[in-house]
Amino acid sequence: MTEKEERLIHKFLNKTLSEEDWKTLLDWLENPENKKVFNTYVKAEYLLHMSFEEKGRNLTYDTLLELMDENPYQGTPKLWSNQKWWAVAASIVILLGLALGTYYWVGPSDNGTPELVKKITIEQGTDGATLTLEDGTEVELKKGSSYKNSYATSNGEEVVYADDESKFDELYNTISVARGKQFAMTLSDGTKVWLNSDSKLKYPVSFHPGDTRVVELIYGEAYFDVSPATENQGSAFEVQQEHQKVTVLGTEFNIKAYANETLLLTTLVEGKVAVTYQDSETMLEPSDQSVVDMELGKIETRQVDVLAETSWRRGLFLFKNKTLEEIATTLSRWYDIDIEIKDRAVGKIEFKGTLSKDQPLEVILELIKNTKFIKNYDIEEDKVVIW
Repeated sequence: MTEKEERLIHKFLNKTLSEEDWKTLLDWLENPENKKVFNTYVKAEYLLHMSFEEKGRNLTYDTLLELMDENPYQGTPKLWSNQKWWAVAASIVILLGLALGTYYWVGPSDNGTPELVKKITIEQGTDGATLTLEDGTEVELKKGSSYKNSYATSNGEEVVYADDESKFDELYNTISVARGKQFAMTLSDGTKVWLNSDSKLKYPVSFHPGDTRVVELIYGEAYFDVSPATENQGSAFEVQQEHQKVTVLGTEFNIKAYANETLLLTTLVEGKVAVTYQDSETMLEPSDQSVVDMELGKIETRQVDVLAETSWRRGLFLFKNKTLEEIATTLSRWYDIDIEIKDRAVGKIEFKGTLSKDQPLEVILELIKNTKFIKNYDIEEDKVVIW
C-alpha cells in the first residue's frame, strides 16, 4: 500500500473524503487484494440509524461497506448503545494491527499529518487448561505443546479421550480453564465440550456401557455437543451442577453457571433437554433458555437468541442489550483483568454489538469510549478503571 492509499484511509476514518477521494478509494477497493489490505488496517462498521447531512454520502458509506463484503459474525467490531436519549449515533472506527504494534489514530498533528500514538496492550486470551488426573497429578495444557497418556491425547488446544469402555472405568479427570483461557475436549463417547474462561469440568475417562453418562460442571460456562444415545447403547447424557441437572439423549446446549452469579442459564441449541431444579423439571425446546434464580429459588423459561448466547464458542462477543456491567464481567474473564466502573449509572447503560475476541482489550475499550457514554478509562497494574 502506498502513502497515497494510507492517506485515503485516514481521511475515511475522519470522514473528510472529498468526492474525488471517494472515487479513488472505491476504485482501489475493487481489487480483492486491496480490499484485504484495507480490512487489515480498518475493521470498521457504522452504527445503525446513522444520520448524515447528505443522503448521497450515506449511500456512499453503504456502498463501501458492501465492498468490504464481510460477514458481520466474523469479528467486525461494532458497538452501540440502546439509550433513547442518544439522538444521533456516532460512527465507530478502529485502526488495527499495524506492523510495529497496536496504535490508535488520534487525528492530525501540528504539521497536518496523521499522528499515531503507541498504546499499552492487554492481549486477548488463548487456548489453555490444567488437566488433573485421577491420581492428583496436574498437567498444564497450552497452545504449542502436546501431551499424551494411555487414554488421552492433547495438542495444546484440545484434549481427546480414547473410546475404551472397560479398561478405565471409574477413573475421573478434571479440567480447569483459568481466566484468560479457553479449551475444547472430546469425551470418550464422542461428546464434544467447549469450556469458556474460568470454568471447571469433572468427568470419567470412559463411560460404563448402558449406564447414564454423567459429567459435572463444577462452575463456569460450557457448550456441549452430545453424542447421540443411539451411538451409546441408549445411554442418556447428564450434566450435573450444584443447583441443577440437565438430562439429554443427544443434542447441543450451553450451560452458564459461574460461581459469583445468581442466575444459572441453560440454552438449548437443538434437540430436547430436561432441566431439573429442586422438585421441578422443565423441558426445553430449541431456542429456549431456562433461568434458575438461586436468590428467589425458582426456575423460568424464556426464548433467546441462540447465536448471541453461544457466540463465545465462535470467538465472538455478541451483546444484545447487555449492560456495561455485564460486558465488563465478560471481558474481565477473557482478558484476565478486573474492570471497575466508577459511575453506577454508566454501568447500567445497555449496549448491543458484535466484537471479536481475537483483539487486544484496548480496541474494545476504545469502542466503548467512542459511544460517548463514558468519559475515559485508565489501565492500571492489575485492573481497568472506567469513568
